[in-house]
Amino acid sequence: MKSIIKGTLAGLVLATTLSATETIATVNGVKITQEDLQGYLKQMPQNARAQAGKLNKKALQEQLVQRELLTQYALENGIKEDEHYQEMLRKLKRDLALELWMKKQMDGIEVTEAQMKEYYKENEDRFQQMASDQIRARHILVEDKAKAQELIEQLQGADNLQEAFIAAAKKHSTGPSGKNGGDLGFFGKGRMVPEFDKVVFDMNVGDMTKKPVKTKFGYHVIYVEDKKDRYEVLKPMIERNLKLPKFSKILQETTEKAKQNAQITYN
Repeated sequence: MKSIIKGTLAGLVLATTLSATETIATVNGVKITQEDLQGYLKQMPQNARAQAGKLNKKALQEQLVQRELLTQYALENGIKEDEHYQEMLRKLKRDLALELWMKKQMDGIEVTEAQMKEYYKENEDRFQQMASDQIRARHILVEDKAKAQELIEQLQGADNLQEAFIAAAKKHSTGPSGKNGGDLGFFGKGRMVPEFDKVVFDMNVGDMTKKPVKTKFGYHVIYVEDKKDRYEVLKPMIERNLKLPKFSKILQETTEKAKQNAQITYN
């Protein structure tokens, strides 16, 4: 699979082109979603995940279909009555109860925008080493420079450039993102091949290249859809860092309260 994104696994490319709830296969009425695929990849050992990254979309779909077929067969052929299954199920339910309770506590902690910005300012030097600004772009990849220029001229007259660009990408782009309107998702500097990277980070939101951009893959027409500065990129991590001390306090206080009425024996 050709890709202008450097070092991206096939499974992760697929992740950027589908929403988490989008169905990628159905087995006897049971839907397999993009979220299921990501969970499947995450649970693999690192070396197995690297091998899975070499597979195309169809091969990954077949693996999940096989997994679902075997799961259905096991459930229909007595595994639910197995004592080991019952014991593991009890443990899973307890683990799930704790996990969901902890998530609710974390989600319930409030952190203000002012607190996050202050934290970012205090740690700005360190954050500069962790992330860069990010940009969300679409592109149309064609082999011929004249074709790329023709598309630019056609799109420049569009009433809604974004909608017209998406339609043109689906129709004309030879890249793997073409079917998704040329969407490359958000990416930071250095993620794309140099020629592409140099042009796209000098563009503003809503801009389209006036000339084709040549790379080893062909000629690109680029449209910039959105931008995030370093603070916006790191904001989820900053929020979590600010919540963690409060979260730890909740766990400690809840544990101490529960201990008062608990019967505990250490063997």
